[in-house]
Amino acid sequence: MFISKNAFTCISMQCIEQHANVPSSDTVNDQNSFPVAKVHERFQDLHGHNHEDERDIPDNVLTQHDPSELHHKDSVLGAIDLGAGDGRDVLWGKTKRAYKYVYDHHLNEYDWFFKGDDDTYVLMENMRYMLAAYDPTFPIYFGSRFKKFSKQGYMSGGGGYVLSREAVRKFIEDALPNKLKCKEDDTGAEDAEMGKCLDNIGVLAGDSRDSLGRGRFFPFTPATHLMGGVPDWYLDYVYYKPDTGLDCCSDTPVTFHYVSTDLMYTLEYLLYHARPYGIVHHDPYPAPLPPDTKSIPEPILEKQRQKLEALKSKGLQQNDNILTPKVGENVI
Repeated sequence: MFISKNAFTCISMQCIEQHANVPSSDTVNDQNSFPVAKVHERFQDLHGHNHEDERDIPDNVLTQHDPSELHHKDSVLGAIDLGAGDGRDVLWGKTKRAYKYVYDHHLNEYDWFFKGDDDTYVLMENMRYMLAAYDPTFPIYFGSRFKKFSKQGYMSGGGGYVLSREAVRKFIEDALPNKLKCKEDDTGAEDAEMGKCLDNIGVLAGDSRDSLGRGRFFPFTPATHLMGGVPDWYLDYVYYKPDTGLDCCSDTPVTFHYVSTDLMYTLEYLLYHARPYGIVHHDPYPAPLPPDTKSIPEPILEKQRQKLEALKSKGLQQNDNILTPKVGENVI
């Protein structure tokens, strides 16, 4: 995880392939299977003043990809100083440097690269679940989609966004060197600038909603979306018409934003510790595709059509594991 006010997590699809069909909630508690467990364990260690894991994190200079800039790794959090300065005024600069760093050092180690704020709560298991249907060699990214500033809009920075490996490659190799495609200086709205850059180089803005059209990435807290407390500007910006109440949000949400320390602990307890007895979830795998077919790569749609044809040839009916997405008409 790379942190500089914004948090970057590199995630691999290997874990979802191993555990996606295991319904037991014990899988979530496997410290070696899910990063959230390791993150929570480390969070407890840090707040309990137990720093035994510090031996795994070097105190010295981690790397140097520019002769004039040293990158130091924090001995406790693992944060990497990319020399971009601090503050919201340079968020765009920090984001560019962070993706350049993962491009230089980790591009071929992971399939997807996620950026979120330090007050963004992320359900990594659900992110893997959503991404399992997609190919990281295709240039695509997902998040809470807004409709301003470029033809296909952009993803809210607070709700976080995740880029495929190919999207990161194109961003660094094709977009950043060209000042006509990407803003050169470090100022500006980071999420909007990222959206414009990716739109300019043909990276597809994906539909992160579930098959019922319910959102997965959220720029506000769960209560804000559940109770309809979103501000007016959000209704003007949001790409897909939002709902309120229990229909506001997918059963497999990925992120929430503006999450306070108290709410972080509350969500952690309710999601990973509290278990209603007798309830076992059997989610179809991979996750059914979202409604907006224009935001789904054609190879993914073709693969699904082939599955449907195979079902029909066997005289079987369509089930929840293979859903035909409806053309997305609910764009506002």
